[in-house]
Amino acid sequence: MPELRINTDIVCDLREVLRERAGLAASPDGRDTDGDDSPLATLVERPDDPRSQEIVDLLTGLNDDERTDLMALVLLGREDFTLREWGDAVTLARDRIGAGSKGYLAEFLLGDPNTPEFLGNGLDLLGKSCSDSP
Repeated sequence: MPELRINTDIVCDLREVLRERAGLAASPDGRDTDGDDSPLATLVERPDDPRSQEIVDLLTGLNDDERTDLMALVLLGREDFTLREWGDAVTLARDRIGAGSKGYLAEFLLGDPNTPEFLGNGLDLLGKSCSDSP
């Protein structure tokens, strides 16, 4: 089983902020639901949302390995890679973050309203979950 270099609690906190930003509520079973039946918005549609700045601030506090594993977790969760290909997902994440702008990871995470689901799926594949967090 691959070793995740970012604390699950941090992933879960970020997932919750991303979910709130997108207008999603968590159902009792931990699955994402659209709490108010409103359409999901992207960064372009809501650039002044304070949740976006909260996400950027959270990402700023992470080291390179944590940021890399966070992006790799999304890639795993959206099925770009299998669990056996975790190393390839990490390599691609490191390359994209390194080659991108300073805010690349934030744009990547905020650019898809399904990111909270992808993070949850990635954690599940690694045998972890937000329900395991205290």
